Amino acid sequence: MIPYVNFKDNNSFTKLPNPFEDSSIPMIVFLDEDTVKDSSRINLLISQLDEQHLKVVSNSKIRHQHVNYLDERKGFLMFDEVDILKERVVHHGLEIDNIRKTFDSSSFSNWGSTDELIRAAVASRTAEAIHAHIIITSDPVLLEHADKGILNKVLPLNSQDGLALIGLLLRSRGKYKTLTEKTDSYTNIFNHTKWLFFWSAARDYIPGGWKLVSATQQLNESNASELSLTLMARASNVLKCRDEIHKNLLITQTNSSVDEALFYFEYYLINIAALFDVIARVVDEIYRPVDRRNRRIGNRSWRGHWLAQLISTAPEFESLMQLGSFNRDVLEFTATLRNYIHAEGLNGSSHSKNGKTAPILIDLPRSEVPNLKPIVLRLWGDAFGRDYILDDMMMLEVGVIVERLTPYAITVINNIIEVIDYNAITDYNESIVQTEEPADWYAKGHMDQIKGLIGLEELRAPEY
Repeated sequence: MIPYVNFKDNNSFTKLPNPFEDSSIPMIVFLDEDTVKDSSRINLLISQLDEQHLKVVSNSKIRHQHVNYLDERKGFLMFDEVDILKERVVHHGLEIDNIRKTFDSSSFSNWGSTDELIRAAVASRTAEAIHAHIIITSDPVLLEHADKGILNKVLPLNSQDGLALIGLLLRSRGKYKTLTEKTDSYTNIFNHTKWLFFWSAARDYIPGGWKLVSATQQLNESNASELSLTLMARASNVLKCRDEIHKNLLITQTNSSVDEALFYFEYYLINIAALFDVIARVVDEIYRPVDRRNRRIGNRSWRGHWLAQLISTAPEFESLMQLGSFNRDVLEFTATLRNYIHAEGLNGSSHSKNGKTAPILIDLPRSEVPNLKPIVLRLWGDAFGRDYILDDMMMLEVGVIVERLTPYAITVINNIIEVIDYNAITDYNESIVQTEEPADWYAKGHMDQIKGLIGLEELRAPEY
């Protein structure tokens, strides 16, 4: 997922400029490679290096930009920041005696051993000394106490979230590249266009789309195949809106940034709702349910009369869309928020937590809170970033909504496609249907990287 980072407060000591606001500076990353052992993510991260946009300094000497710890002098641990390609060395020192005095205490024993705490503190203060914006690490001491300023001077992120944040930054600067080949002597990069990057991701997130598009071509006098293709276009738009929302969360909060975030959030909801509407139209073309007078039903909605008639024709959809089920909860949550765009609209506001700027909140329609509250709790439990949840009031962080809802909505689309019985198509011929991506599809070798940079590597549904 794309994490929220308060660059202003997180770097109050070094007063680093925000790379999402100032495109002339690179994001500086300290890679705690002593702990991160995920070689595929590390290779992808290193492949994104660009002095103008991204600088990565590692604590492993195999990187051309790295730190080299030296000896202790008068209570200071000396280290060099080395750039081999530029033949440049910058000298630094950490107050190692003060670090030992701080963490050699029973007050922190439940955080880890003294050696583990000192190692973590040295890593964090090294990142601070080289003016890093974030640390990418697998150190549980750093990650589990990310909000503890006495330990963490720079925000620690795991490799998945760190890569997602870097991917967002690079996309905000028009960079869409993946690694095609890497050896000891050379690296090959593929530069995608924005459209191709997101279209490829949408295609991969909806694997059943290949068969859906191909099979519905057998429907005579129907545009179901063209409709099926628009699923990928809508999913691509959802991902683009997600980017724009997060970009506005990561800059200094003003009336303009709040307004922009809400603008893209509304368009995001419209496109997710369109995903459900489009797949309903495709399903309608396949099964062709009718009312009691044997007439086709005009209003195709997963919440209305059309669904009841569809179930009478295709009973497999009954459990799929039962009230209180995962699929129905996602539909109800999305539809409720989307409907308010066409009414009085959704309200958002910036706010503070513990004296620090916090993400934008969405004030859910109070009349809908009694209906939405059980849905939110079923879908996300207590891990949703709710700031207020009363009987008639619920405010949710917009970034959290986007990160939680996006994979769930795509999962619902996949669940619907999975239960479709294509034998309902007259004279259906399975042998001529394309059931998966072509063997020579250009993006086949890029998808793990694209999904890693997007920050949605896996789509998972909760236990119901």
